[in-house]
Amino acid sequence: FIDELLKQLQAPKSGSGSASGKSKGSSQEMQSLKKQQEKLKQQLQKLLDEMKENGGKSDGSKVGDEIVKTLAEQEIFNKMLKDIQNGKSISPETDKKLKEIKNLSERNIDDLINKKISPELFNRNQKILSRLLEAEKAEKERDEEK
Repeated sequence: FIDELLKQLQAPKSGSGSASGKSKGSSQEMQSLKKQQEKLKQQLQKLLDEMKENGGKSDGSKVGDEIVKTLAEQEIFNKMLKDIQNGKSISPETDKKLKEIKNLSERNIDDLINKKISPELFNRNQKILSRLLEAEKAEKERDEEK
C-alpha cells in the first residue's frame, strides 16, 4: 500500500522535477524542499489531530491512513534531498546541512513506522526546516561569492 501510494504521489512530481531539475538553481531546489517539508508539517499536524480524536491512540484506521500518507510524503522529501545531494556541485557547508537533514528525516521515518507520534517528532521536523534555511543561506552566499 505504501509503495502504491508513493508511486501515485511521485508520478506528477517526477515528470516536472526531473525535466526541469537540471535547469533549476539550487535556491529553487531548496525552495521545493522547504515546500515539501511544510507539507510534511501539515501532515504531522493532521496526524496529531486524528490521534486526539481517537483518545491519543495511534491504532485507528484514520490514523493508520495518515501515517501512511505522512510516510509517503517523507519518502518523497528524501528522494528530493538525495537528488540535490547527487546533482550539481554544492558547497561543503550545504552538503553537511543536507546530511544532517537526511539523518533527522530517517529518524522521523523510524518513528512513523513505529507509530511513535511525539513532540520529539515535531521538534525534529522543525529542526529540518531550520537546517534547510541554513543550507539555502549557505548556497546563496556561495553563489554571491562566485
